Amino acid sequence: MLPARLYKLPIALFLVGCLNPDTPHAVGEGDVLNAKAQTGPNQTAASEPRSSSEDASPTPQEPPCSSAGPECTCIDSDAEQICFPSFEGSAEPLSESVRQEMTGASWKEGCPVSLDELRLLHVTFWNFEGSQTTGELVMAATVADAILDVFRQLHDAQFPIERMERIDVYDADDVASMTANNTSGYNCRKIGRSQVWAEHALGTAIDLNPFQNPWIRNGIVDPPTATAYVDRTNVRTGMVVEGSPAIAAFRSAGWHWGGHWHSLKDYQHFSKGGR
Repeated sequence: MLPARLYKLPIALFLVGCLNPDTPHAVGEGDVLNAKAQTGPNQTAASEPRSSSEDASPTPQEPPCSSAGPECTCIDSDAEQICFPSFEGSAEPLSESVRQEMTGASWKEGCPVSLDELRLLHVTFWNFEGSQTTGELVMAATVADAILDVFRQLHDAQFPIERMERIDVYDADDVASMTANNTSGYNCRKIGRSQVWAEHALGTAIDLNPFQNPWIRNGIVDPPTATAYVDRTNVRTGMVVEGSPAIAAFRSAGWHWGGHWHSLKDYQHFSKGGR
């Protein structure tokens, strides 16, 4: 069985012959066994609507680790090791094309940080279908390395993320991005109707699986279509609850979780400054 520290989700793991990590092992087709997907007792399909076919354990999408393919991450599990492609992440200054796409959408003149102070992050993550894919986040340069490490931890814990695109794909519309269950970072906007910059405008906040982890206050839910996820006791794929590896990963960077707030709950929200 998987060690307790691994987050349970329907994911295709690869058991390979690397019991001795000091010995190089070229994995051939005959060396690989596809482990059966393991799902927590209450985990079901995530965003609505999802067909019954999506509830079934997925077939492997990723190629096995091999000498010709991705590097392996191996985790001890009883008498064997579970291996899967290692995390890949990078942070780079914004290209001219990205700057043009952001200007007038997620970034405008008068925003509290300049485009030069932002970085484009590429990170690998496990999606809801159990395959590894790559997403994009724009973050402040000052937190880029820490966030790469956060997503390395989420990847190694196999925490599922449905989608990760720059919010400019949604014309910087926060509600549209949340409804699509898009994990996002930078967006130059203010908190609600106030004149206070949100931490997203500083590049120091991330909304993680916002559909499964809505904002809730006095019976109001945002995104409005995520009312099924007001019940936090029915833990389903992609949810952030107490004990989640997501909380531990962001805490390791000194970040705060909106699920710990008292006046409202913002289960999707992680931020450096705690607002």
